[in-house]
Amino acid sequence: MATHSLNLIDGVDISSVVHLRTHEGQVRAEVLSEDSADVDVRRHLSTIATTLGFRNSVLLHERFFVAVEGVSETSAFPIMFRKHAGFPIQSAGICLWAGGSNEGALRFAKFLKEHGRDVAFVVDKDSRTNQKRAFRDDKLKEHGFDLTKECLYLGSPNELEDLFTDDDWAETANALWKPNAERGAWQPGEIEELRAGKFSSQLLDMFKTGSAEGPQNKEDLMVGIAAHLAKDRIPAALSAIFDSLVNRAQNAGPHLW
Repeated sequence: MATHSLNLIDGVDISSVVHLRTHEGQVRAEVLSEDSADVDVRRHLSTIATTLGFRNSVLLHERFFVAVEGVSETSAFPIMFRKHAGFPIQSAGICLWAGGSNEGALRFAKFLKEHGRDVAFVVDKDSRTNQKRAFRDDKLKEHGFDLTKECLYLGSPNELEDLFTDDDWAETANALWKPNAERGAWQPGEIEELRAGKFSSQLLDMFKTGSAEGPQNKEDLMVGIAAHLAKDRIPAALSAIFDSLVNRAQNAGPHLW
């Protein structure tokens, strides 16, 4: 069916919405394919929103807001979510927002909470120790957070990057960031040695200095492994977070029926 009703559009999976518009005297149909990347999904939403005169957030699927630390998560999560769930993260009604830091994510989630929006935050586990005052259970309860459903932490033991195994990182690095000839292939053992310190920073430094094609920042690091790993290699803890967010999103936002 053809419609301009936002209520009807709002009830349809974004991958099923075909945008029809005229271009040079002809009708053009724009639709997402099964392998559309997150940037394609966002562009599709933006095009429809611009055509109808609406912001993305009032057009489709932004029912449940998830605050994360930074661009590493907003870039890598959609890639791994699609592999895990089989559909774009936007189709689940989830909108990711980068807070710029763990406390920034908390402040953003708190702001939305105060304005009656459905929200959760996902930050590294070391937030509980590095910013102990901000992430204390009693403080979070004061702000109205549900500790089990809205306060989510990742890390084994400290941060997102250390969820992935030594083999995962070595395999990804050898496939994407060709090591300098004099050093040879990346080995799982040398990845393991980095876990005693600040793992993500040391990992980035090793790949960056050991390869002319190495990642330049943590976003490159996380997008690389997110894109390279197969579905069955996504860490179980991250898959569990995705499932939890989907369950929350299903009951979030306005219900029209």
